Amino acid sequence: MEVLVLLGGFAAIFVCGYILMSKLDDWLAAPQNKEEHPGAGTHVRVATSRLDFVPVVSAALKELSSQHPDLHCTLVLGEEQGLTGALACGSVDLALVSDHTAMSSVQYRDITLQPQSVDILDGTVEVSVLDQSSVHQRLLWHNGESRPYILKLIHLLCGQP
Repeated sequence: MEVLVLLGGFAAIFVCGYILMSKLDDWLAAPQNKEEHPGAGTHVRVATSRLDFVPVVSAALKELSSQHPDLHCTLVLGEEQGLTGALACGSVDLALVSDHTAMSSVQYRDITLQPQSVDILDGTVEVSVLDQSSVHQRLLWHNGESRPYILKLIHLLCGQP
């Protein structure tokens, strides 16, 4: 009988120790996760299908990040079909696509942008645009978007302060 009581006591201490150690591990991992993913709630991802619009989007992101220093900005470049898929699944917050692109469950604003040359490697390489005429684009975002920095970025890209 004494053996059963000792085994039961040992098992109870083992289970309590295991639970305590797992809670301690979670508590110690929390600061590390914040370092690996800074500002997880303050991340904005903008996608465009044209390289010559990178300077325009980059300038808007730079202005936004100067107003929100804790904001992490990502610019994604890809094909239109991939960008609309990324917007639909939530991989990007805004997508800048051609003005004939249609998607359900999103809001949009048609805008006109001026293509710009892109400097790569501090001016060593310049990607220039042959056709300098304005291009009509469509800025897409999710219905019901309420994050203030996303709304501010929409205003910046649409040419409103």
